[in-house]
Amino acid sequence: MNKSVPVWIILLILSTNIFAQSQPELFSKVDSLVKYITGSNFEQNSSFREDLDLIDSLYYHSRKIADDRGEALLMLSMAALPFQKFPIKAPLSGMEFGIPLPQGPNSLFERKIKNLPSHFLFDSRGNFGDKDKLSHFFGNAYLTYTTGCFTITKFMGILVELFEFNFKKNGEVNRRDMMLNYLGGLFGLALKKNNAATPSEFIKLYSLFYLRIYI
Repeated sequence: MNKSVPVWIILLILSTNIFAQSQPELFSKVDSLVKYITGSNFEQNSSFREDLDLIDSLYYHSRKIADDRGEALLMLSMAALPFQKFPIKAPLSGMEFGIPLPQGPNSLFERKIKNLPSHFLFDSRGNFGDKDKLSHFFGNAYLTYTTGCFTITKFMGILVELFEFNFKKNGEVNRRDMMLNYLGGLFGLALKKNNAATPSEFIKLYSLFYLRIYI
């Protein structure tokens, strides 16, 4: 299981304490979103609804409590983080340590992991599936939506994979992460012009990366 984190969150990690003090309302909303994920209604829905539908429902709920679409995407990026610490391994010294990540109340973490959608890609595998891809998707959607520049998002997506390859414990360049980064960027770009765009519409495009046309 190769858990990974989008590059924007690395920058956020470095300023977590300052950010938390200056944006307490945002972190309160993230907590509220995590409580929605761990709530009985969402858990019951996960037993009979498709994972893509659940992802859309997370987006809709985030929109309800966010001030704007950009904040909704940022909240989703943080609430969907599937682990509590980012494991770092210094390339020269080999020293290992973990950096705490902002991701909602600690007491709800295990239940959140259980309820997060996991099998929304055709090649999702195992119990954990692709839970870590949600923060990639929404993180890059946030970057593109707020900057209005898809090129920056693509560059940042490549940068984080190189960062993980060099600094993350057991890190590697993950092609599937980069695909979700790209699709998240497309979603963020679409939201600039189409308020009705949904995450599932763009996640479904993932299978096109594997499409082969024979003549």
